[in-house]
Amino acid sequence: MDLEVLKFGGSSLASADELRKVANVLLARRGQRRVVVCSAMGGVTNDLINIGLRASRGDESFRPSIAALEERHLNVARDLGIAQDDDRANSPSKETEALPDELQTRLNELKALCDGLFLIGELSAKSMDQLVSYGERMAVPLVSAWLKANGLNVRRVDARDWICTDQQYGAAEVQRESTRQLIRQGVTSDLQFEILITEGFIGKCAQGHTTTLGRGGSDYTASLIASAVEAKCMEKSTDVPGMLTSDPRIVDEAMIIPEMSYEEAMELCHFGAKVIYHPTIQPLRDSGIPLIVRSTFESDARGTHVVKDPKTKALVRGLSSVNNISLITLEGGQSIGRPGFSSRVFSLLAEYNVNVVLITQSSSEHSLTLGVSNADLEAAQLALNQGLEADILLSRLAPIRIDTGLSIVAIVGGGMVSTSGVSGKAFQALATAHVNVRAIAQGSTERNISIVVKTE
Repeated sequence: MDLEVLKFGGSSLASADELRKVANVLLARRGQRRVVVCSAMGGVTNDLINIGLRASRGDESFRPSIAALEERHLNVARDLGIAQDDDRANSPSKETEALPDELQTRLNELKALCDGLFLIGELSAKSMDQLVSYGERMAVPLVSAWLKANGLNVRRVDARDWICTDQQYGAAEVQRESTRQLIRQGVTSDLQFEILITEGFIGKCAQGHTTTLGRGGSDYTASLIASAVEAKCMEKSTDVPGMLTSDPRIVDEAMIIPEMSYEEAMELCHFGAKVIYHPTIQPLRDSGIPLIVRSTFESDARGTHVVKDPKTKALVRGLSSVNNISLITLEGGQSIGRPGFSSRVFSLLAEYNVNVVLITQSSSEHSLTLGVSNADLEAAQLALNQGLEADILLSRLAPIRIDTGLSIVAIVGGGMVSTSGVSGKAFQALATAHVNVRAIAQGSTERNISIVVKTE
């Protein structure tokens, strides 16, 4: 299909001025049929979480917060000239304006849901997914009405009709094949559009309940659609000019990366580069669809192109980092050196849903070190202390050692596969800066060298 997929993040939809730029982008590039995927307006998802938490605690302050959310959307609609006359005005002489019909319906549903949370005093993971889905479900009607007002032929689709997931509320797993079929059938059923607009981030399980794909999941939605329709490209339109060589808040000399491979992008995203939600890359890689990351607000910006075979080869493409990391070290050759010990450790952690982000083992097999996020640390300690209690009591293992206040710095580049000396340069640079290395890991692909250091 001759389609492009364009995803707009919350920062691109945060106000009437930003929405004008969105319309200008689409009008300037008219003539290419596009699927547009929208996030919630900037900050709305966090507002909804806070509203739900307060409502479930019996705190009446959730009501003015919802009113403020409604007023924010109405102000944007009013500023754009797409607010409707409100027939519900108490006085015939009173001029009032209302939100577009679908958006008002969603707000009424949100109010009813929060009233229910207030009454039962509970906010389950299932209810939370239903609650936060309203961010996207309120943004899309607003954007759709605005694009129609600009003369674009817009088709509106509910993403939950296409994105099939399991029931893992908060971070649902997408059923890829059934989702692909529904997207293809849904798009081809009516190709009479310039813009097909839908929500990111949300889906629906087999039982018919709303689910979410995790924070940043709108990127993933867009990539699933792009892959299913074999789009010419997927473009992520955001508030940054592209992917950078390092975090500009830390490194003043950070530069835009013009081009990179899917694998390099996956490594950078996994280790903290937040421009792209890391599951986004895989569907595009599977289908060979280019990803373009560039600014909504710079019409001539080329941005970063993520492709199968970059024209330029770089020894190191960029650096990324992850904070709030802890190291768990197991020592004692009697147990660690035995076949099956690592499997046992990872099974224990899996039972507690602990994700291991880094692994390193001494060649003597005397010690095994695991990196986990601070959020998983308590569960990891509980799992290992219970599962390895006998080994520790019999001194086959030393007491488990925990190191906190750490970060992982990842050096990523496809050129490292065929070049020696990169690690040496990195460690020399750290030594010159008097930075002590706490742990090191390098994958067999040689595209990533991960170094654990103190966060400070």
